[in-house]
Amino acid sequence: MVIVLIGCGIGKEKVLVLQDGHRGTEYRLAVPDRVFRFSFVHSVHHTPVHEVYQIDDDNTLVLKELRYSSLGVGMPYDYENGTLEIIDGEFVLKFDRRFQAINLIVSPIPEHTITVNGKTYPLLEFTKPEGPLEIKAADKWSFKWLRLGRKGA
Repeated sequence: MVIVLIGCGIGKEKVLVLQDGHRGTEYRLAVPDRVFRFSFVHSVHHTPVHEVYQIDDDNTLVLKELRYSSLGVGMPYDYENGTLEIIDGEFVLKFDRRFQAINLIVSPIPEHTITVNGKTYPLLEFTKPEGPLEIKAADKWSFKWLRLGRKGA
């Protein structure tokens, strides 16, 4: 069988770069649709909190949506230049808050996770308990071969 190739192109996709602050190890997660969710359990309310981010062309992380189920300590209680709705019993705050990176200490207690393309990753896969982690976006360049077809069977 012979595969006929007509050339290659260069493709670019967005990735999340998760850097362990202790070891300096970097992990990369492809984000084909440029959207990811950061989730945790609130330390006071013990309820889930979900932050939905979009990656802009310049690799800025844009917080688009914050979802939570109870008001109180540490949770927004006004519109913060956005809109606040109640959807299926959850408060949904929609806005555009921009970050170059997300820096956090990853603890097993709040169950920090990141969800990309339907797959959820516990952040403890990327650093030790109580370890620092930086999350930022970058471009990943790759060669893409264009295939015309096959000859033979």
